[in-house]
Amino acid sequence: MRPACRCWCRSRHAERTGGLERGAANAGGTRYGDKFHNPDYAISIDGRAEGRNGLRAANDADMFRRSERQPMTHGLPPDPPFTGADAERIVDTLTLAERLKTEMRHSWLSNGRHESVAEHTWLMSVAAVLMAPHLEHPVDLGHTLALIALHDIAEAITGDIPSFEESPRKATKLADETAAVARIRAMLPAASGDLMVRLWREYEDGETAEAKFARALDKLEVQHQHNLAALETWTEQEFGLVYTKMDRECAHDGALRTLLAIIRSRAERKLRDGGFDPAEIRARASG
Repeated sequence: MRPACRCWCRSRHAERTGGLERGAANAGGTRYGDKFHNPDYAISIDGRAEGRNGLRAANDADMFRRSERQPMTHGLPPDPPFTGADAERIVDTLTLAERLKTEMRHSWLSNGRHESVAEHTWLMSVAAVLMAPHLEHPVDLGHTLALIALHDIAEAITGDIPSFEESPRKATKLADETAAVARIRAMLPAASGDLMVRLWREYEDGETAEAKFARALDKLEVQHQHNLAALETWTEQEFGLVYTKMDRECAHDGALRTLLAIIRSRAERKLRDGGFDPAEIRARASG
């Protein structure tokens, strides 16, 4: 008998994918149960096995290397004891992260003000919850939400940079954000800091199913928000981005492509209502 799946958004897909419990036979849980619920699940960094007490073994270079096969470490207990000093460090980090509530993005809201980074992250999270049951390629929803929650954490230090901006700070964006994440990691207890880095790196690499899903929602949420804002807030570059910024991130999943088509059709309707020809804009963008 197949063990019950602990992640509801995967259970719907289990039969047609031939079962998702690859780790069940030797780990005592479902495929994602072994990652997140078995405290003896071993992760590997540079080929070294690490169990429940091995989170601190990796050095800084290990933590910032590419993220393949570095699962989120939910289910592993924190290094005991969790002290008041550790709690202080987490609260200090939350105080820093609060800046994302006031860090404004280029996007505008339907009420005529700029969107904050935190608001963008929140709507991505809502989209993840609503879309997870429909994906062709199932994901772990909790893992995805963790990636989304932290994907822009560096902007608490660096600030937001629009994707289309061409500037010296855009040229050093990845290096600056990597340094910012290292700085935030140093503020945290070791287990919290290591987990944050792994999730941030996984999102940046965009190789896992969860990271691909999160990155697609990042692009889709941006266009959806533009659709809700006044057309006068769009830059000339953003007209063409309707046709160039979402396809690659959504290509791997039919449900995401369907969602993209609806969001794009609403953008085209907005353009037509504003007196613009979507076909002409598409041709220019493709050229």
